[in-house]
Amino acid sequence: MKTIICQLLFIGMCISVNAQIVSFSVDAEKQYDNNTKTTYLTLTGSIDNDMIVDIEREIINYPEVNTFAFYKNDAEMKCMYNVNISLSDTEIIQMINDIYDVYLNSDFGIDFPNTVYGADQKTVKFIVSGIIDEGHKQEIIETLSDNPVVVAIEINPQNICKLSVMTNVEKYMIEELFSELDLEIVVINKR
Repeated sequence: MKTIICQLLFIGMCISVNAQIVSFSVDAEKQYDNNTKTTYLTLTGSIDNDMIVDIEREIINYPEVNTFAFYKNDAEMKCMYNVNISLSDTEIIQMINDIYDVYLNSDFGIDFPNTVYGADQKTVKFIVSGIIDEGHKQEIIETLSDNPVVVAIEINPQNICKLSVMTNVEKYMIEELFSELDLEIVVINKR
């Protein structure tokens, strides 16, 4: 019996080590006539402070989410959001954990380190490796310009690409766009 209990505790500890937000409690919630609700949660788990801004920015990109913010009250981590009433608290927590997971499993998080954010788009600069000649460069620009997530693209003579995309496009998606064209992205850490 002790062995079974020890094994269950060990499995539970392994699960919680890999989890970000493991549980939550609702502090307050109010529903409105326009089919939205505002909710305040206390969160159990941990999220690296460096990732909080990125997670907030990504969650706000969901169409059902009007506002979202983390805050601390004493030592407790809390969040507040206004969303469509069809979105459950569990779904919000899952969004947080999914975004956090993507952030942890990418080299520089959800976006490139030099990303500039606009109202409906974001722009990033990086070096494109694998461009053969000017004709190949023009073909890349035309192909990517036809993609619905690409707002604008420029590639200068030094093969530095300035790419503007929709705000919900994450770093790995941009990398896949170029990988499909047999190109590699070299990250520029400065603006």
